[in-house]
Amino acid sequence: MVLAPYEIPGNGKPTQIGPAVEVPGAITIDGTEYTVTNLQAGVFYDTPNVTSVKFNEGLKNIEFETFYGTKVSEVTFPNTLENLSYNNFYACTSLSKVTFGTGIKTIGDNTFYYCPGMTELVVLAEVPPTLEAGRSGNMFSATFNKANVTLTVPAGKIDAYKASPNWSGFKEYKEAGGTQPVDKYVAVDGIYYELNPETATAAVTSGYKAGITEVPYSGVITIPSTISVNGNDYTVTSVAMTAFQYATCTEVVLPSTCTTLGRYAFDNMASLVKLNLGGVSDLPGNTITSCPALVDLYLGYTGGVVGTVGASIASSLKENLNVHVPDALKAAYTATASGIQSRLFL
Repeated sequence: MVLAPYEIPGNGKPTQIGPAVEVPGAITIDGTEYTVTNLQAGVFYDTPNVTSVKFNEGLKNIEFETFYGTKVSEVTFPNTLENLSYNNFYACTSLSKVTFGTGIKTIGDNTFYYCPGMTELVVLAEVPPTLEAGRSGNMFSATFNKANVTLTVPAGKIDAYKASPNWSGFKEYKEAGGTQPVDKYVAVDGIYYELNPETATAAVTSGYKAGITEVPYSGVITIPSTISVNGNDYTVTSVAMTAFQYATCTEVVLPSTCTTLGRYAFDNMASLVKLNLGGVSDLPGNTITSCPALVDLYLGYTGGVVGTVGASIASSLKENLNVHVPDALKAAYTATASGIQSRLFL
């Protein structure tokens, strides 16, 4: 069924409603279902008995002065809401927290006017909302004290909000999904990672580099393709320089998502017998050095020959090393990987 749009009209001063109000996501009239997409101006204008309003997905626009003079304390808007017009939270003295969903694009001037109890504002839009079209001024009036308010935004977007008009000057900035900024280094299941919240990626590093432990890795190490930290997922895409240096591992397995390695990533590993490089597409010089026990090297990258594979493997390793490559690339490796052609197989 196609849902037709529907507007809830404003009616001046509906003192008979409240204290809890729910705006439906859809209504049915004469057998036809309508999605509620718009709230006209003043729906809850000057109704101090209204203390909470619940919204449903589907609502796209809220016209001006909707919450003027209400006693709402917390308001959460649906992800479908795109515009909140001017003077909406005018003189809402009980308001402490407002949450905008991912779809908010524009907010009117003086939307937050004399809201002395505000301490939390959450905006989940990746792009900082701008001022409503055709309006001038500021979303936050001179009576709104940003110095008392914490602004929470999507991970990696704090700098974008700080640099955007209307969104500078808050007491504190936080990233959604956690109450504290993301730590640069973390340990997950005994493996140490350097996180990049901007790209949601992680690099395998050493406990020493992470400042957590000086004890190197040991045994069989299998790196997952993704890790979860504070409810956020990070794709493991690289191994940092010297990550496994001096480790006593016998085997290391990287995921297909791991595409790059830092120099000396596998250095002075006397016990290493088997190394699977997952999706690594290039081997910088001195990536694998002083690994005298290494017998089996697995190259899973299917986009072509792993760059400089012949030159990057120390000559002292080539004599006994078996290099396992995808069947489709065996001929290409044989033609380019000097000194190890006779031991290429899958």
